Amino acid sequence: MKGHIRKRGKKWCFVLDIGQDPMTGKRKQKWFSGYITKKEAQRAMAEKITEINRGDYIEPSKMKLSNFLDEWLEEEVKDRRSAHTFDMYRNLVTNHIQPDLGSVSLDKLAPLHIQKFMGHVSGKGLSPSTVNHILQVLRTALSWAVKMEIIPKNPADKISPKTRKRTSMKIWTSDQVN
Repeated sequence: MKGHIRKRGKKWCFVLDIGQDPMTGKRKQKWFSGYITKKEAQRAMAEKITEINRGDYIEPSKMKLSNFLDEWLEEEVKDRRSAHTFDMYRNLVTNHIQPDLGSVSLDKLAPLHIQKFMGHVSGKGLSPSTVNHILQVLRTALSWAVKMEIIPKNPADKISPKTRKRTSMKIWTSDQVN
C-alpha cells in the first residue's frame, strides 16, 4: 500500500492508493485531511492502511439520505415486511425523516444530526412512542446501509430512545368503587 503525507496550508494530509478502478483500470487515490501535526497524520495513515489491508475500508457514500431511504424501502422493506408495515415505514420516512434529514449525504450524517432531529421531532407534539418509532425506523435503515457496505457504521446507534413519562395510576379501594 502506497501513500504519502504533505502539508496543505496549516494542516497535514495524506493520500493513499486504494486500488484500481475496475471499469477504467486507473489507480484510485483517496485524500484524508485535517490533521494538526505530521505525527497525527502519520498515525492516521497507518490506521487507514491497516483498515484497507484488512478489507474493512468502505468508500464514503455521497448518496443523500432521502435517496437511500427510498431505495431501502423498495429493496429491503417492500418484499420482506407486510404491506401494513411498509406503509407505516414509508409514512414515517416521507413525513418526518426526509423533510428534515433527507438532504444530508450518508458520509456526512453524524449522531449530532440525528440527536438534533430527534429533539426537533419531539417538539412537534408527537408522542414519545411515535418519536421512538421514527428513531427505530431510521436506525433499521442505517443498519441495512452498514450491512450493504454503504457506510462503515450506524450513526443512529449512539442515540438513546426518549423515555416515556410514566403516569401514576390511582387504585381505588372497595369503598370508593361502591
